[in-house]
Amino acid sequence: MKKPNCKCYICKKRIYKNPNNMPKKPTCSRACRSILNKMENGKYVYCTNCDKFFYKKKSRLSKLNFCCANCHIEYRSYNINIDDVVNYHSKGMYDYEIAAIYGCSRPLISKIINNNILHGDRRTKVDDISLRLRISETNKGTRTGKDNHRFKGDSDYKNLARGLFNSISKMFLVKHNYVCKVCGSTSGTKNVHHIKPFSIIIEEFLSINKGISLDNFSNELLKYEDFIDESNLVVVCEKCHKDIHYGDNPVLSPYRWESATTIESTSEDGS
Repeated sequence: MKKPNCKCYICKKRIYKNPNNMPKKPTCSRACRSILNKMENGKYVYCTNCDKFFYKKKSRLSKLNFCCANCHIEYRSYNINIDDVVNYHSKGMYDYEIAAIYGCSRPLISKIINNNILHGDRRTKVDDISLRLRISETNKGTRTGKDNHRFKGDSDYKNLARGLFNSISKMFLVKHNYVCKVCGSTSGTKNVHHIKPFSIIIEEFLSINKGISLDNFSNELLKYEDFIDESNLVVVCEKCHKDIHYGDNPVLSPYRWESATTIESTSEDGS
């Protein structure tokens, strides 16, 4: 057996190749050669119609990629005009509203907009403040209770309330441009501080609504004035937040000596 003189480009296995005919990217088997060919001649993409992840050759790649003929036919049957979809979006219409016009799925419209919108993929929402506020408003009060993937039972009302407050806090941070109210910092992690503590607000709500069921808890809490009162909220950096809770600040923490020493977990990075 000949002594190995190179490594397989894919699996890094030591192999022997003829030095007089040494390939630039040697492979040890047909399987590795097949993988190398796929890497060099194409890539994996998502189907525009059904979101299936599949391989496609570089010569056949385009803005709209379909995994099969049926998906292509189904997509074309909607008679979707890309320019019209982008115009609808620029006018402020939601993806599900545009989907209702064409009678197709919302993910399909989202995919078209992400691929063709002028400022690129909407997943990078850092500078699009109006879009971020709109998304926060849409998500307000959703994915709570049993609909939340982290839901662990019906015993803790306070955890459910924090999930509801998460959307409110994100909207508040965006409105105030992630600027610390105390020191003026614009970098680093920002928190939303409750002047009247979150725990006291929830305790008062539960004392007023004794025996309230979890099914009604979310809807009633979102109507509770103290819970949604933005004048009770302040954007602060982590350092100032700790100083407020553990220092003597009667303006921002008048309830300090009444169990107001819990740092809120809701935060957003504004850097």
